[in-house]
Amino acid sequence: LSEIETITEQEKLQILSGFNDTAVEYARDRTVVDLFEEQVKKTPDEIAVVFQEDRLTYAELNRKVNQVAWKLRRLGIRPDDRVAIMTERSIEMIVGIYGIMKAGGAYVPIDPTFPEERIQFILEDCRPKAVLLYKTDLNTELSVLDLADRSIWESMYEDPDKVNKPDDLAYVIYTSGTTGQPKGVMLQHQGITAMRIYLKNLYQVTDQDNVLQFSNYVFDAAVWEMTLSLLLGARLTLITKEIIADTGRFNEFVNQSGITLTLLPPQYYLQTQLTGLKVLTTGGSESNAAIIQKAGSLCRYVNAYGPTENTVLATHWEYDGKSDIPHPVPIGRPISNVQAYIMNGMNLCGIGIPGELCFAGDGIARGYLNMPELTAEKFIANPFGAGKLYRSGDLARWLPDGNIEYLGRIDEQVKIRGFRIELAEIESVMRKLEHIVDAVVIARKDDREDKTIQAYVISDVQVNPTEIKNALKGVLPGYMIPAFIMQIDSLPVTRSGKLDKNALPMPDLDLFRKTNRFVAANNECEHILSNIWRSILHFDEIGIDDNFFDLGGNSLLITVMLSQIEEQYPGIVKVGDVFANPTIAQLAAHIEMSSLETMSCSQISFPDSYFKQSNKVLHDSIVRFTDSGSLYQSIKAMHDTDEFKLYEFLLFSYSYLLFDATGQQQLAVCTVNQKDYVSFEVEAEEDLNVLMETVHQNYQDATKFQRAKIHIKSTEKGLMPIFLYRFSGNELYKDYYDFSLSFDIGEDSVTFAAEVFNKKVSEQKLEELLRGLIQIVQYLLEYV
Repeated sequence: LSEIETITEQEKLQILSGFNDTAVEYARDRTVVDLFEEQVKKTPDEIAVVFQEDRLTYAELNRKVNQVAWKLRRLGIRPDDRVAIMTERSIEMIVGIYGIMKAGGAYVPIDPTFPEERIQFILEDCRPKAVLLYKTDLNTELSVLDLADRSIWESMYEDPDKVNKPDDLAYVIYTSGTTGQPKGVMLQHQGITAMRIYLKNLYQVTDQDNVLQFSNYVFDAAVWEMTLSLLLGARLTLITKEIIADTGRFNEFVNQSGITLTLLPPQYYLQTQLTGLKVLTTGGSESNAAIIQKAGSLCRYVNAYGPTENTVLATHWEYDGKSDIPHPVPIGRPISNVQAYIMNGMNLCGIGIPGELCFAGDGIARGYLNMPELTAEKFIANPFGAGKLYRSGDLARWLPDGNIEYLGRIDEQVKIRGFRIELAEIESVMRKLEHIVDAVVIARKDDREDKTIQAYVISDVQVNPTEIKNALKGVLPGYMIPAFIMQIDSLPVTRSGKLDKNALPMPDLDLFRKTNRFVAANNECEHILSNIWRSILHFDEIGIDDNFFDLGGNSLLITVMLSQIEEQYPGIVKVGDVFANPTIAQLAAHIEMSSLETMSCSQISFPDSYFKQSNKVLHDSIVRFTDSGSLYQSIKAMHDTDEFKLYEFLLFSYSYLLFDATGQQQLAVCTVNQKDYVSFEVEAEEDLNVLMETVHQNYQDATKFQRAKIHIKSTEKGLMPIFLYRFSGNELYKDYYDFSLSFDIGEDSVTFAAEVFNKKVSEQKLEELLRGLIQIVQYLLEYV
C-alpha cells in the first residue's frame, strides 16, 4: 500500500511549488555568534536581559559572555565540542549558554532537578569537554566552571575570534527515547539563523518588545525565546518557577513587566488574565476555540508547531481575528525556508489524504548523537530537493487552503502539557523494576479533556503504585511519571493477538484504596483542602493521606490548586510546597507551620578547610563515639544531680569549641534541648568562667520554640551548625542546618555524634570537631 500514490499531478505541483514556496533570503553565512555581536553593536545600551532585580545591557551581557567564552577557550573548546550546562534560572544561565557558543562549542542543557541517573546518562552520552554550573552541585571528574565563582568575571572581556561556521553545532537537546534512555538531538547554527528571519518578519520585533523567558531551558522553546529577543534587539525577561506555578502572581508579573511576546502551553494560557501582549503564541499541545476566543480580542494569536529535530518550529497558523474558528485548529503552513511533505512511505499524499508529516529545509538537525541507525532511519535523503528529509512520526493531512491538520502520532510518542514523551521509554524502565513481569503505558484523555499518562502492570506479587512511582522518580523526569498505575491480571488482546488498549480499565480510586487507608479531614484547613482537591481531581471522596500525584495530579493542576488555595491562605503555599507535602495532611500542616513565629539563626564563617573541593562523599556522613567508662561515670553523676546543669555544661563546651574552630569573636549558637529549639548570640571571652556565665544567661533570655519557622541568615563562607541534646523530635532541622553535633545518654553509656547534611562540608573536619568537643568535655570535667 505504501507504494501506491494517492495524489494527482496537479496536487503534486501545488504542494511542491505552492504550499512549499517558503524561500526567504537571510544571512546564510552567519552564525548565532555573528548575529549576537551585530545586535550588541546596534543596541549596546539597551536592556538585554532581566531577572528579578538584576539587569544587563547588551554591552554588559556581551562582556560577561566573552569572559565565559575565554575561560572555555583555555580549556580547549573547539567547534562541535559539547559543553554541558546545569543551572537554575538566572542571568548566569543566559550568559553560560551564549558563552559556550562564543567559545565555539555546543551547549547541552541539563535540568538540576533531573534524577541523578538521567543526569549521568546525558553526561556519559554527550561526553562534554566541560560543565557549567550555577547554584547547583555535580559529582564529576569533568572540568567545571562554577558561574558563581567571582574569578570568572575578572578575566578578559573582549570579543574572542570567531571560529564557527553555519553548519557547526549550536546545541544538543535530549528528548524522550524508545530505548528507555533519552536521545540527543544535534542542532546547528544555521537552523537558528534561519528561524530568526522568520521570527523577525512574523512578529515585527523592535527594541520596545519584551519577551518572556517561560520555558525550561532543556526544551527548545527556550531557543525561540532567546532568538526572538537577543538576536533581534528586544528585552528577555526571566521568570521564576514559583511565579509560573501561581497564576495570580504570573498575571501580575507579566502585566507589570510589560511583556509583549510570549510562547505558552495552551492549557496554561487559559488560566491566565494577561493584558498588554502584542502577540500570544501557544505551542506544545493542541490549540482550541476557547484559547483563540480569549486571545483574539486582546492581541494577535499564533498556533506554533514543530519538532525539536527542525530547530524549534516547522509550521504556524495565525488567526485573522474575524473568520470562523476552525475545528480542529490547524497547525498551519510551513514557516520560511522549511518544506513540509505528507508521505505514504516514499510517496507524496494528496490534499486531504492522511500520511506521515515530514520536513526538509534549513532547520533540519544533523541527527541523533551516537545513534547512527536511528539517524539513518529518521533523516533520509530528501527526494524533493537538497539536504535531508526528517520523518516526524506525526500523522497529518493537507487542507485545501494549504494549512496542515494534525491527526496524532503514528508511533507511541505523545505530547502531554507540551512535553514530548515516548511511552515505550516509560515501559522499558518499568519492566526493569523488581517484581514487574510486564507493563504497558498509554496516554488517555480524562473527563477534563486533559491527556494523562496511565500505566498498567502485571506482577507475581501485590505491588504498591506509590512505591513504583518513587522508583520511577529515580530514573525519569517528573513529567514522565504516570498519573495512575494499576495492577491487572493480564493484558487484554484483540482476536489477532495484539494489545487492545481500548479494553484497558479506567483508573479506579477503589483499587487505589486497597493500599491506602481512607482518613477523613478532621480540621478546618484539611476540609478546605479536601474540597479543593475534589473539585480539580474529580473524585467524590479524597482522604487526607492520599497523595496528590497518585490521584492524577500534575504540574498544570498544581497551578489550578494554588490559585484556589491562595484565596483562602494568601502568600503561604508555593509550588515546591506541594511537591514536599503531597498529601492533604502534610499540606495542612505546612500551612499551619507557616503561620508560626520565625526563629532566626546566623551562619558562622568557617575556615576554607571545612569546605570540600568536590561534592564526593569521602567518609561516612555520621560519626559516633560511645563511652561506658570513666567519661560516662562522670557525666552520669552530673546528670543524676542536675540534668539541666549537664545540658548547660555541654552547651558551653560546644560554644567554646566553635570559637576555637572558627576564630570568630561573635557567633550564633543554635541548639535543641530535647524538644525546645533555641538560638542566641554570644561574644568570645578570655575568661572561661565569664564565657560560661554568658552562655547561661543568653540561653535563659532566648525565646524557646517547640515549633517554629527557621530563617537562616547567610554570611560569606558561612555554615550553620546545631547542637542536639537528647533530641527526640522530627528531623526537619536537616533541611536548614549544615551539620550537627549531638549528645545522648543511655542506661550504661554516653554517645557523642557528628552528622553532615551539606555535601560541601568536609567529613574529616567534622570528625575533628567531634574529637575536639569530647576533649573539651573531658578536660573541663576535671575542674567541675
